[in-house]
Amino acid sequence: MPVTKFVYLAGPVTGLTFHEAVAWRNEATVALANMTNGHVQALDPLRGLTPSDFQCHAQGWFDSGHCTAASFMIRDLYDIDRSCCLLANLVGMKSPSIGTMIELGYAFAKNVPIFLVAEKDIHPWVTRMSAERFSGLTPALQAIAHLFRAP
Repeated sequence: MPVTKFVYLAGPVTGLTFHEAVAWRNEATVALANMTNGHVQALDPLRGLTPSDFQCHAQGWFDSGHCTAASFMIRDLYDIDRSCCLLANLVGMKSPSIGTMIELGYAFAKNVPIFLVAEKDIHPWVTRMSAERFSGLTPALQAIAHLFRAP
């Protein structure tokens, strides 16, 4: 039985609504599973969040209930460590996303390939860290599925 591979879904949260932040992640999760017969699964850093959790996260209130900075960071870095690649979707980014940039730097330092989806010019460091760049989500998902699906 083939080993399941994981793809970490990085992207902005700051300035987005709950729906805007989770819509593309939900799409990517379903698409990767379908394209690879479940052999490639998405790791969504927003999984398990309710709209009220998201609100505290988006506004920087990390210390209310289970919505803490430490818990987010520990899980996110662990998820990146166990991923075969990171998919960074920067389409629709309304302002610089510090968390996403840290995730990209961490993945790059750990030699986790970064697949970048961006519609406009991005900082040269982000471009340089990326293994491949795409203008849309679907071509990026297709490339990841092709590279990492089971033989």
